[in-house]
Amino acid sequence: MKISVIAAVRNEADVIELFVRHHAEFVDELVVVDHMSCDATPEILRELAAEGLPVVLKTHAGNSFNQSAIVSAAVREVAHERGADWIVPLDADEFLTSDEDPHVRSVLEGMEPEVHRVPWRTYVPHPDDKPDEPHLHRRVTHRRVDEGLVHGKVLVPGELARRSRLTIGQGNHHVAIQRRFKKKKRIRAQPAERLVLAHFPVRSAAQLTARAIMGWPVRLARGAPPEKHWGLHSLFQRVRVGEVFRTEDLPALAAHYAQRPNEDGSHPPVELVRDPVVASGAYPLARPGEPPASPQVLAARLLEQFAEELSQRPLR
Repeated sequence: MKISVIAAVRNEADVIELFVRHHAEFVDELVVVDHMSCDATPEILRELAAEGLPVVLKTHAGNSFNQSAIVSAAVREVAHERGADWIVPLDADEFLTSDEDPHVRSVLEGMEPEVHRVPWRTYVPHPDDKPDEPHLHRRVTHRRVDEGLVHGKVLVPGELARRSRLTIGQGNHHVAIQRRFKKKKRIRAQPAERLVLAHFPVRSAAQLTARAIMGWPVRLARGAPPEKHWGLHSLFQRVRVGEVFRTEDLPALAAHYAQRPNEDGSHPPVELVRDPVVASGAYPLARPGEPPASPQVLAARLLEQFAEELSQRPLR
């Protein structure tokens, strides 16, 4: 059985090595599409590939990044050209694991070849964290007990991708079949009851600020409405008016990540439990504590990229 992970990434230097080493323990390849990173992400990926880890590095240029189209094309490639039996589209802050068997491969090998949805477990910075611990899974060990709305990502059987033209929805949350002369038909995903996704969306103040600066403008450039990406839009608005995220702000921001507030802007209390990520093996990091690019650098580069793109358009 061949298992392929697909990830579209941008400026994930603080987490990309751990993402690769974690999944290389039980998958056959990681196809990583780098979207114009200006931090150490591409360099780290090349180093990991040179080390012998199964990384296939691809690049995508253009500020208006359509994740759905890029990931869908990658799914078709790994199914038709690379012979994948299971295709796992992920973000770099998500780690596939299992409570029953940390060696996830055996779980996947026993699953029926249907589209499944793996639920999130959102991990939250906590006062008990050891700030000097560079290994994310050892530093951030508390997660939400209740995820509220059921968030998760899809697992796609390669055979289905070979016999149907599939579209992976934005964010890798659903799968649809493209039908000739008809609307797309969304496939009902079965729950992946023995698998979970350890999700680390908030890792540092600099990383969260960078996510806001890079995330919302790129989506706005392709016409995405604020209500569709209300979380990123909200973070961006806070940065735009000069708010500075502090380390002490991170627990609340992570606890309510991807959860819509009440009409008055408040959030219900969130219960946390200590539940460290279970790994299938030991993988020391070659570049522990790799810092994210500074928000100022990212903002300057993004502005430059948009200006370059604009300059190539014909004058009216």
